[in-house]
Amino acid sequence: MFKGSYDALVTLESGMELNGEIKVTTIGTTNLKDLEIGNEDVLKKDLASIVNFLYENAIKNKSFDDIKKEFEYKDAKLNDLKESYNTFKNNLSDSLKEFNVEEIDIESTEITSEGYLEITADVDYKYTAEYNFFGDRETKNKEDNDLMNFTFDYYKNEFKLIDMSSMTTYFSKY
Repeated sequence: MFKGSYDALVTLESGMELNGEIKVTTIGTTNLKDLEIGNEDVLKKDLASIVNFLYENAIKNKSFDDIKKEFEYKDAKLNDLKESYNTFKNNLSDSLKEFNVEEIDIESTEITSEGYLEITADVDYKYTAEYNFFGDRETKNKEDNDLMNFTFDYYKNEFKLIDMSSMTTYFSKY
């Protein structure tokens, strides 16, 4: 390829499609980082369901073994997800009673050298937390947003969660 900008549709070995403009800065060198995921709307909807599922089960103190069937697929590598979920569940504030994703925006994406999709998502959510205040039990309904990170494999035209980080574990009563 020669220097310049090219419209491109790239299909990775996993089957994931990326599209957009490739900028070639030197002969033979390209950067796929700025390409868009072909089915981003589906990914955002699936991601909202996954985040809600993870919080719902962590609130109920379910073990990874109780929920892993939701993430299993042929040749799935779930050790990182198991470790991340257990850390998240153990650090989650016991005051959290409900959690619901309102909206997700994908802030950045990157394809790892292993071919996995890493996403940083801006997650808007509502939550209900209960606190003791001078012996009385108080309930707070609040809204907030945070950046959360997810790693996906792409298997049979579906994104499969294999790791997560930066999940919110503290929920303010103020």
